[in-house]
Amino acid sequence: MRLVGSRWTFVSLAALLGLAGAPAQAQDPGPPPTLPPERGGGIPGEEPSEAPAPKPTQPAAPKPTQPAAPKPKQPAAAKPKQPATKQPATRPRAAEQPIAVEPPAPELPPDEFDDVPGPPQPETIDAPSGDPATSAPAMRTAPAEDSGDDAPAPGDAESPKSAPAVITPEAIAAFEEAQREAERANPKKWRHAGLIFEFMIGTQGCTRSYCKGEDNLNAKPGLRLNGFLGRNTFGILDIGLELGWGTLTPGDVNGLNAADIYDLDPQRLQDVLNERLGIDLFDFDLSQAVTTTVKLRTVNAGPSLRIHVLPRGRYDPYVGVGFHYHLWRARYETLSGPARLDFHGVALPLQLGFNVFVHPNVAVGARFDYDFTYYFLANLDHPDASGFTIVSVLDEAAADTTVENPTQEGLPRFWGFTLGARGRF
Repeated sequence: MRLVGSRWTFVSLAALLGLAGAPAQAQDPGPPPTLPPERGGGIPGEEPSEAPAPKPTQPAAPKPTQPAAPKPKQPAAAKPKQPATKQPATRPRAAEQPIAVEPPAPELPPDEFDDVPGPPQPETIDAPSGDPATSAPAMRTAPAEDSGDDAPAPGDAESPKSAPAVITPEAIAAFEEAQREAERANPKKWRHAGLIFEFMIGTQGCTRSYCKGEDNLNAKPGLRLNGFLGRNTFGILDIGLELGWGTLTPGDVNGLNAADIYDLDPQRLQDVLNERLGIDLFDFDLSQAVTTTVKLRTVNAGPSLRIHVLPRGRYDPYVGVGFHYHLWRARYETLSGPARLDFHGVALPLQLGFNVFVHPNVAVGARFDYDFTYYFLANLDHPDASGFTIVSVLDEAAADTTVENPTQEGLPRFWGFTLGARGRF
């Protein structure tokens, strides 16, 4: 309080005395400053310390803003790839050799084959610091599973994708051989499909009056041979060409006229042929064609089709049908010389057979055939006469005119029973 009172007294005296001549206007000192708290907490007997006068606050001058210098971008260090959790089924690639780079390392481009699963990638182990050449991370390759093949040497060209296994002709042949061995061991799996060849031998006989009548040829069963070449598809369907040949054993025909064997009147037959064909075919009398011996033959050839019930296995039942050319031939020895009489037609054979495979490619079997025949052409060949005629013309010379189509009804049909072998290729 004493200090404050002295300051105001000095100001008042200076104003009164006019130290500067003309009275100057005193500067407003502003509000009186507040006193700081006294030291000692107002303890009696302790002098308060003088507080420094407050300095007027000057506004701070704005400092010009300096643009921040761009900090150099540090390239991101390449992150090592983590080992894959699954091992590839295909042949793994050889681990890449480590490449030592000096920091800062350039940013690596993205691997275009990241999406392709590959072998385990090498893991990194920090090398001891010191030498810059060794400051790059060392590489260690994770052990790969043994795939059974030699790994390629380092530096060899590799495909980013696993190459497919190469199928060689030797591998295919080995696989087929193993499959055949498995089939041979199991008869239930024996296949029936493939190229087929059959050969059968047996007997055949005939039906109807001209062949079986006691007053006619009275033929007994003879030999029959059959062959078949074709292809079986899916083990079910046979399609191929069939050829057959056979004989019959005639009865006693000695002394019979060749025309009488077919229930034809010799004189009427000669007149009908001259009239219908307009030419004289014969230079001899047919009534003199008395036979002493005769040989009978049959020939048939044409496509056949068979349906097999079982496509695989040891047993092979089937049914078949065909459409064949058919020839019925009789060779006569007569008093006037040798004569041959042929009947040409078609046959519709029906077949019922059964095979048993004794080997995957070989079967033995039996078959029964019955041939429905239809004849449309007759041919006579004699040293003194020869010619063709349709079978219906012979009906006009039939001895029995009460029967309709007597020649067609009397010509033979045939049956056969054969045994044979079937080969599959």
